Formats: sequence, C-alpha cells, structure tokens
Amino acid sequence: MFKKTLIAVSLAATTLASTSALALEKVDLLIKNATVLTMNEDRTVFKQGLVAVKGNKIVAVTNGKDVEDYQAKTTIDADGDIVMPGLINTHTHVSMTVFRSLADDVPDRLHRYIFPLEKKLVSRDMVRIGAQLGNVEMVKGGVTTYADMYYFEDEVAKTVDKIGMRAILGESVIKFPVADAANAEEGIQYALNFIEEYKDHPRITPAFAPHAPYTNTTEILQKITKLSLEHDVPVMIHLAESDRENEVIASAVVVNHLLLTWQTLAL
Repeated sequence: MFKKTLIAVSLAATTLASTSALALEKVDLLIKNATVLTMNEDRTVFKQGLVAVKGNKIVAVTNGKDVEDYQAKTTIDADGDIVMPGLINTHTHVSMTVFRSLADDVPDRLHRYIFPLEKKLVSRDMVRIGAQLGNVEMVKGGVTTYADMYYFEDEVAKTVDKIGMRAILGESVIKFPVADAANAEEGIQYALNFIEEYKDHPRITPAFAPHAPYTNTTEILQKITKLSLEHDVPVMIHLAESDRENEVIASAVVVNHLLLTWQTLAL
C-alpha cells in the first residue's frame, strides 16, 4: 500500500507531443521519473516518464529514456508521483467557500439563508479572500481550470492570474439589488467592463452570468444573449438547480429567451 502525489499540469496554449530525442534541447522545466498519465486517445502511460516545458508550452511528454536529451533550468525528480493533465471544475461560486455547508439540506436555502447573508456580507474583500481560499484548495486537489459565476469577478480574476490557473469567470446579473449592482442594468454594465478588461487574457475567459431565469426577466435574458454573441463570450446560468427551475425549463422559457447558444454553460 503506497500513496502517490498527484501533480496536475496546466499551461496556457498547451501542446502535448511525444518527441524523439533532440540533442540537449533547452527547456525551462523538466519533470522526470514520474508515472505520466497522458490521457491521449490511446491512454498511454509512461511508468518512468518525463514532461518538458518551455515557456508556456509543454513541448514533450515521453518515455524517461529521453531525459538526457534535455537541458533544463529547473528539474523535478517526481519518482513515486503521478503527472497528469489538470482536472476541470465545471461550475463554482469559488468565493462562497466562506459559506461552505451552510443549509445545504434546506430546499429553499437561497432565499432563507444565502441571499440574506450575501446582502450583509458580500464585498470586494470577502470575494477576494474566498477566491484565494477556494483556488488554493482546488490547486491542492489537482484542479487547474474552473468555471465560476459570482459578484466582483474582477477580484476573482486577480487571484486566478496570480496563482496561474485557467478560468471562465462570469459576472452575475440579477434583477434585484446585489453587492456590486443596484439592478440588472448596472450588473450588465459591470459585466461589460469586466469583459473589456480581460477579453485578451491568455488564461481567463470573461463571461456574462445571469443568475437564473427566475431571478431575471425575459428582456434581461434576451439582452444578455445578444450581447454575448456581439462580444463573443460565454453565458453562464442556473437552469435546473431546483424543482422550481425544472418547472420553468419545462415551459421552454430558455428556448424562448434564445439562451441556448453554443456559448451557454448551464447548471
């Protein structure tokens, strides 16, 4: 019985390739002697494999016998460890880490507990601290990419940028007053400003995040859909989070609002 450390690899514009030997190719990072799970089509596993990184690209994933072909600035001997592509968390409210396990078993928890607490507690500081904690926990668990929707997403983006993760970050839009907007129009404008700031970031994809059909109007959802297509960004939304939402979806409200585009990420 033994325990192996999991090393999740995530780099912008990643290129994976099994390469033949190259004479002393200079790289920035060399991870050697690892059990490498390539997750390629053949599910190849290298028992004593190596991963070579140059700049922001993985330039080699191959058998350890090629280790002498590389000259690295930094070398990690990962004997006994596992190296694999990073995990992806497809739906988070990372800053809500500070509300962990709060009334999870209560059907109407949002209106009874979460919305009132958010009204009192959500601020830039709270979002930043919650994002820092949540991001560190994800990295420790092997998650390198995640999709998030909440308030003050520019604060979340700063943490993502600093830690080096990838993320799709959706600025929430909701029809009643929230921490960073007095109404949906202000929320949409906040989202537009956020999108403008991060649209060219190599690891962060900004997005619109209307909270749900029942917390927005038809006009709001249609406007966001139109803007998302104009700005070529995703839309993140809750669609079937509760029994009530399932009833709304059954009425084809999402199709009527034109929300189902290739860019929609829905829970």
